[in-house]
Amino acid sequence: MNRYLLGNFAPIQTTVSDITCVVKGSIPEEFHGGQYVRNGSNPLKDDTKHDIHWFDGDGMLTGVFFKRDLDTPRVQPVFSNQYIETDVYSARKKSPWIYPVIPGMNTMIDPRTSSIKIAMSLVRTAAIVTASICGWIARPIKRIGTANTSLFHHDGRVLATNEIGPPMRVFLPSLKTVGWFTGSQAEGESDQEDSSKPYFGAPGLEGVYKEMTTAHVWNLGRPRSLFLGI
Repeated sequence: MNRYLLGNFAPIQTTVSDITCVVKGSIPEEFHGGQYVRNGSNPLKDDTKHDIHWFDGDGMLTGVFFKRDLDTPRVQPVFSNQYIETDVYSARKKSPWIYPVIPGMNTMIDPRTSSIKIAMSLVRTAAIVTASICGWIARPIKRIGTANTSLFHHDGRVLATNEIGPPMRVFLPSLKTVGWFTGSQAEGESDQEDSSKPYFGAPGLEGVYKEMTTAHVWNLGRPRSLFLGI
């Protein structure tokens, strides 16, 4: 049994949009137009047979948007939650049998895990990524980040982050995924990529490491949630 996937820690696979919340009392007018958003790990597949850790799950955004109720003068909160559509999430969704794509954190940190098992897990990940890019399985997995760690505002964009990849831009209040943020713009923002602007990464394998950005952007704890005025 995997304690990280049981009870209150069990993943929630259902996503919803704009579910009206029941309110007792009143909400301050200053909340109008704002949204509270939380980022967190939520595995697409509830599989207790694998060494899945809290850190391994797919990124899911959970948010409450405070909008004006057209029928009454009060502020009305609405709830939404959406998966962040990373390469790994999209590949898992299309081909569930490849789950998990990357080695679980439990496997990597468990002192009882043999070096052979770790090496085989890494070889499996490399084989899945290569096969996906070649079009043999799933959809192309060009980046293995899950964007499940943090959320912050930068250069007019809201970005979800994870240590093993670049940030992923998301839209508010819909929580929909836009695309990987390259350093100057996000994929999907425009058909024209301006190569003269600074960007993360570099050609070849070196670029994979140079794309990685820290997800823990503040010093006062882990910034898993954010309140933004929209």
